[in-house]
Amino acid sequence: MANGWGLSFTAPSSYWYMRWFDIGNLTAAADWMNLLTYDLHGSWDSPEDQIGSFVYAHTNLTEITDAFNLLWRNNVPANKVNLGIGFYGRTFTLKDKSCTSPGK
Repeated sequence: MANGWGLSFTAPSSYWYMRWFDIGNLTAAADWMNLLTYDLHGSWDSPEDQIGSFVYAHTNLTEITDAFNLLWRNNVPANKVNLGIGFYGRTFTLKDKSCTSPGK
């Protein structure tokens, strides 16, 4: 990185997706990685997938912690990880107005 350029890649913080990455070797070959910690759930979730059609926040600390644990188990150095944080919000109008709590 002598010229100021570096090789990086972006990985999802959802273990559901990141489990297919060879994260240890990818990170060894890169100068850093960007771990996205937002948009874990949203309108793209469907009843047929593993996540389901539930009302969840776009960010989930438990899932992010699981992603970090996956990095540490694969000996990814913490100084190679950039934490991607979304600074925006979204709103949705629910079809069923009685659904007022996350996870239902």
